[in-house]
Amino acid sequence: MKKSSIKLTQEGFTLTETLTAILILLFSSSAVLFGIRGVLTIYEKLTEDAKLHAELILFRETLIENLNDIVIPFWETEPDIALSGNDGILSLAYYKGDKEAVLKLGFTQNGFSILTPLGQLINFPHITNGNVIPFIKDNITTGISITLYLKNEELNFILPFGSWPLMKGKDN
Repeated sequence: MKKSSIKLTQEGFTLTETLTAILILLFSSSAVLFGIRGVLTIYEKLTEDAKLHAELILFRETLIENLNDIVIPFWETEPDIALSGNDGILSLAYYKGDKEAVLKLGFTQNGFSILTPLGQLINFPHITNGNVIPFIKDNITTGISITLYLKNEELNFILPFGSWPLMKGKDN
């Protein structure tokens, strides 16, 4: 018997080669997906931090603007400054020199809120945790002190009436 000289030619990939290619594609695509997910997480965190930073800048400017309008006469030794009830809202009289005009500020369910005597309500929804207390120097209330608790940071604002505030971080 003569051996046949016809060769069988196989075209295409073997099962092993195909499975290997599929595994390589699977690992490559999962690495890309994890990379994209990581970038999106970082982007969301940076966006959130940027919103908070912008809100803190507006918060500081709004406080400066409104507390500069608290003009307590020098002869007034006990100005009408009080924390109202359990809600922790600080009421400051003598807005623009008028004893009957009261500026209210403090933490509410909408974040930090400021209510001017003109009825303008200003909310800072990302500023949700902290304390507001009168700032007393030489037994005279000369401003307010605000402590904000933000993530892993504590910010202290000392805001004298009619002047620029001092802002301190936890390390200052």
